[in-house]
Amino acid sequence: MIAGGGIVGLVMALAIEKHTGLQAEIYEQAHSYDDEVGAGMGMYANGLRVIRDISPDLLEELQANGYPYQYRRWERHDGTLVTECDERALGEKETETIHGVSCELQTLGIRRWKLQQALHKAVAKAGVSVYFNKKVETVKTPENGMTEVVFTDGSSRQTQLLIAADGGRSAIRTCQLQKMFNSNDPAAEKKEDEQMPKLDYTGVTCIMGVAENIASRRGITFPVANTTQCHGAFYPTAPTEQCFQFHFPVPAKKNDETGSCTQDSCWGNLSQKVSRDECGKLAEILEADGWDEEKFLRPLRNVTNAVRVGFCKLSPSLEKWSFPNAHGRPGTILVGDAAHPPVPYIGQGAQQGIEDAGTLALLLKKFCLDDQGNLDLQNLDYAVTVYESIRIPRVREILDNCHSWGNMQLKRAQNAAYNIVKEE
Repeated sequence: MIAGGGIVGLVMALAIEKHTGLQAEIYEQAHSYDDEVGAGMGMYANGLRVIRDISPDLLEELQANGYPYQYRRWERHDGTLVTECDERALGEKETETIHGVSCELQTLGIRRWKLQQALHKAVAKAGVSVYFNKKVETVKTPENGMTEVVFTDGSSRQTQLLIAADGGRSAIRTCQLQKMFNSNDPAAEKKEDEQMPKLDYTGVTCIMGVAENIASRRGITFPVANTTQCHGAFYPTAPTEQCFQFHFPVPAKKNDETGSCTQDSCWGNLSQKVSRDECGKLAEILEADGWDEEKFLRPLRNVTNAVRVGFCKLSPSLEKWSFPNAHGRPGTILVGDAAHPPVPYIGQGAQQGIEDAGTLALLLKKFCLDDQGNLDLQNLDYAVTVYESIRIPRVREILDNCHSWGNMQLKRAQNAAYNIVKEE
């Protein structure tokens, strides 16, 4: 079973069905997949390659629902160009034309809800069951060697293999780590609790949104402002739709009693009215600081949906992405944000989760199917070892690059001399 029916959970189910012929069950805490929720995201060649391996038809549908980038530009907040490159260099051999741009695995911007809806439709077509309103409460490891997931509605489900795709604030990861670090010795328990990986707010909050009826620029742009001391990203998700992101350093609000970050209540989807109010106020501030009206302010003034999110990283990062059952074999495997919460400065958050799903499915095919095509977990230990040896170093390097990129952009916005050097 797969806990979490977001993008990675849906791709995981499709990859398992495609590569092994097996069907997973998906348990999702949301009540449904709704239209017009969230902002946009980029799909890059590495993620699109996994989709293509599952279904070329699904790839074509995603391309039809998104909009390709032609270029990548770094600009100043007043709209002047620093430098640009051809985004199509990241794709593969040109084979077909989508929205006038010919490239098979061309980077594209897409609304997150459109991507999720397309994946859900493909999952339904494959006969995979998705159960909504299933929020995970805890995970148990009964003596029969199964893994049991207990939901907040009181129901539960046992499975031979639990794949946790329940996001950056994964309840399954938290539950399993608490078991691992639990001790009967109070002194040891306190020390172990300090060492247990926890989400750590990076100090950067992003407001991102989508504006309709805006003639899309044909690529992704990264503006930086010394005046406002922030940086951003703008990219198309449709011919007349633009997604924007603004990254601001915002100190964490601390709970006086526990010292923990209480900023969570400030993050999430914003109502249409709040989106317009907040983005309108931000546009006024940026206008006074000299931001280009046509390129950067019009999308803010025409916002339809906005989201506020604080970037968090898992500190320390996980050394293993699997947890044993009562028989000592892997019973739970983490994928996507549950294993590696991202800081999405370079558009690789979802892409790395999609890579996890494609890799794990291929390893299950290679090592965990018997001659009749039935699930045989005798070699699961080895499959998981290979999965972790492939994925952990790659994801760690990419997340380090994400942090370095974000820190560089923030420093450019805060230090004029440093910015001049980096522009050069």
